[in-house]
Amino acid sequence: MKTQLFRAAALIAQVFAASLAQADASAPAHVQKAALYVGQVAPNNNVYGSPAQLAYDNANVLHATTRCGSFTALLFKNTYAAVTDAALIALTGSNSPYADEWYNAIKNQVSDPASGLALVKRATVGDLQAGDILSSIYTTNGDTGHAMTVAEVVKWQENIAPPHPIPGVAAVNKYRVKVYDSTKSVHGGYANNPYPDSRYQTQTTNSGAVVNDDGIGYGSIVIYEDVADGRAVAWAWNVSPTTDSFYYAVEKPEGSTYDYRPIQMGVMTGL
Repeated sequence: MKTQLFRAAALIAQVFAASLAQADASAPAHVQKAALYVGQVAPNNNVYGSPAQLAYDNANVLHATTRCGSFTALLFKNTYAAVTDAALIALTGSNSPYADEWYNAIKNQVSDPASGLALVKRATVGDLQAGDILSSIYTTNGDTGHAMTVAEVVKWQENIAPPHPIPGVAAVNKYRVKVYDSTKSVHGGYANNPYPDSRYQTQTTNSGAVVNDDGIGYGSIVIYEDVADGRAVAWAWNVSPTTDSFYYAVEKPEGSTYDYRPIQMGVMTGL
């Protein structure tokens, strides 16, 4: 009976996640594609790993094996004819870029004359739009960073004090950003998350336990914008006001225990 209840709870969570994954019809085509994939993939077919694949089998069942950078690439490749392996190599140096390769390509605003594609930086957090790419590089752990596709941007609070001291920054604007990504850690693994991750508590183990899924999905992060110039100065992995997953996007103050994880915000043009 207990196992059946666990499975029922997981199924309800999966159906709920699929319903929330519906993208606005006005969203860019690759965001709508992300919503379709997230709504269709079953937890057992959703794997964080490599080699990358995001395709349907002969029974029209979706199989996803991705990491953050490869999922970002596959969304574009599976949606737009102009985004080929050759075009991605010209833009990022790889046909399946890692997060740091996305980061550097946006930072350097690389363009590809052959395909007409370019990666253009967003000047401010307020300029972010659905379909944009976010990519952060990690400076203190083994991962290269994390890449995400923007689904929604909401300004939560204006002209507030930073949650932690940021050198040279007196006030920030706080944005909630819904993203599609591939990850092994959900964006807010807690039951009262007001913006729950689609992977939260959707996987049932052989023993009947309900756990978080990994791989493709959606969740919400927070980005802090300097009121003075609009640049991203910090971000957080989830929306919890007490999260330990707070990161500096600019050089952190001396003695801070929080990581420095700079982030680039960009749009792919020429699609």
